[in-house]
Amino acid sequence: IETMKIDAKIIGTSSRKNIAPSILITYNGQNLIFNPGEGFDRVSQEHKIKMTKLSHIFLSQVSWNCWGGVPDIIHYLDKSNKKDIKMYGPEGLIDFHLGSRFFLFSPIFKVKLREITQEHHIIKFGNEKACTVIPVILTTDNIKEDENPTLMINTGFQDLLQLYQMHNIDGLEELEQINQSLTNLKGPEKKVDFKRDGDQRKLDLISYFQRRLLFTTPQYNPTVICYIVKTPNIPPKFNAKLAKDLGVQPGPDFGKLCAWESVVNSEGRVVTPEECHSGSEKQGPVMVIVYIPNEQYLRNLVLHPVWDEYYDGNNSQADVIFHMTPNNVLKTDTYLEWVNQFSTNTQHVFMNDNLSENSNYSVKAEGLLQTLQEIDPDIYATKENTLKSDKIPSTYKKLKCVKGKFGLGYHLLPLNIKGLYQSKINLCPTIDKHIYDDDIQILIDEYSSSKQILNDAPELNNILENDFEITFFGTGAATASPYRNVSGMYWNFFNNGGILVDTGPGTYSQVY
Repeated sequence: IETMKIDAKIIGTSSRKNIAPSILITYNGQNLIFNPGEGFDRVSQEHKIKMTKLSHIFLSQVSWNCWGGVPDIIHYLDKSNKKDIKMYGPEGLIDFHLGSRFFLFSPIFKVKLREITQEHHIIKFGNEKACTVIPVILTTDNIKEDENPTLMINTGFQDLLQLYQMHNIDGLEELEQINQSLTNLKGPEKKVDFKRDGDQRKLDLISYFQRRLLFTTPQYNPTVICYIVKTPNIPPKFNAKLAKDLGVQPGPDFGKLCAWESVVNSEGRVVTPEECHSGSEKQGPVMVIVYIPNEQYLRNLVLHPVWDEYYDGNNSQADVIFHMTPNNVLKTDTYLEWVNQFSTNTQHVFMNDNLSENSNYSVKAEGLLQTLQEIDPDIYATKENTLKSDKIPSTYKKLKCVKGKFGLGYHLLPLNIKGLYQSKINLCPTIDKHIYDDDIQILIDEYSSSKQILNDAPELNNILENDFEITFFGTGAATASPYRNVSGMYWNFFNNGGILVDTGPGTYSQVY
C-alpha cells in the first residue's frame, strides 16, 4: 500500500475549451475514466494515454456530454483486440447505449453494461486491497408529467399520418376522422394487418394507436450520479525495534513481516505481523466527483446522508472534490453551505465553462500552427481564446480552491507525495524556425503561386469577401489524429445564414 500509485488527472474541463469535464484514474496498471467526453480519443493518442488499459467507464448522466467519447474508445479497443470493458451509469444507460448499435458495430468486442439503480451498489476493482467506487444517486425535485391528453393524441396522429403515407393511403379528411375517433374507439387487441383493405384496416390502425396512446402518464425524472472513490486503507507501520526485540534478524524476514507474513525467529517461535506493527489502520485518501447539471438536483445533493461521514469533525475526510458543477449552482448559498461542511483541508477543484483555465490540449496541432504562420500569418493567425475564465467566487476564498485545467492531477497515493500536481502535457512547444527554413520556403513559394492563380481567376472577381467563407473544423476523415480532427466544415453565408457539414466528434469545441 505504501508504494502503490493512484493518480487522478483532469482530461477535460469544458466542452467549449477542450472536452467535457472528465477524469482519468490510474491504479495498479488499470485506467478508469469518468465521463469520457467527445474528443477523448484524440487527447489519448497525443498524450499517450494507454486506452488498452481502460478497464472501467463510469458515467454520471445518460447524455452525450458524458458518453460522447465512448464510441471512439470502443472502436480503438476493438482494433486492439481487447475483449471487453465494463461501463456503469444511471438508469437508462442500456437503452441509450443500444441506440448506438446502428453506427457502432462491433461483433466481437463486448461492453458489459450495468445500470446503477441502488445506493448500496459498491464497485470494487483491483486485487484484495481494492479501491472502492461508491455511487451517489441524485434525482430532481420536479417530476414532469404530461397531463395533457390532447397533446398525446396529436402526437399519435402525426405517427398515424406517417404510417398512412408509408402505405400510400391518401385523404386528409379521412385521417381527420380517424384522429377524432382515437379519443373514443377501443378497437380489438391485435396487430395491424396491412394486407386488409378498406374499413377493416382503418380499425386495425386505430386500435394500434389506441393501445400506444392509452398508456400510463409518463414521468420524466432522470437520475445523475456522483461518485466517491476510496483508496485502500493504510495499514500500521512496521516497527523494526519490536521485531528485533522478538528475536527477528534484519533481512528477508523483515521483508516478510512488512508484507504481513509470519516468520519464525531464532528460537523457533512464530512471530506474527501484528506483533511488529505499531499504530492502527488509517483510512486511505478519498476522492469525490460531484456532478449536478442544474439546480433541480441541488436539494437532494445537500440532503443526501452519504456525505455525513465526510463532514468536518467526523471519522472520514474527503481529500479532494472535483466539482463538475455549473457556475450558477456554485454561487448559490445552498451549495456554498454544503461545501463548507467539509474539512478546511479538503482540496476543491472547479470544472465548468466559466471556472476552467484555458489550455492548449493539442500540443502537436499548436506546434504545427506556429509553422503554418510562417506561410500566411493572416489565415493561420494565432488563436485568441475569447472564452475568458472567471475568478473563483469570493465566498470560497477561505477554502482550498483551484480552477480546473487540462493535465491538472492529484496524487492520492503514495502518501508522501499526496496533493495537486501539474503535468507538462499541456505545454505548447516552441518551434526552432531555422530547422524548417528550407521546407517552409518551398511551401511559401507554392502557396504564393497558388494564391496568385486564384486572384487572377475571372470567375472569382464578382465574389466579395463577405459573400461566402469556409471554415474547416477537421480534415481527418472518419478517424481523429493528433494533428487533425475528424471531418467537419462550416459554410458561412453571412447575412444568409450558414451550414454545418460533417459535424463529427469535437466540432462543438472547435466552434468555440
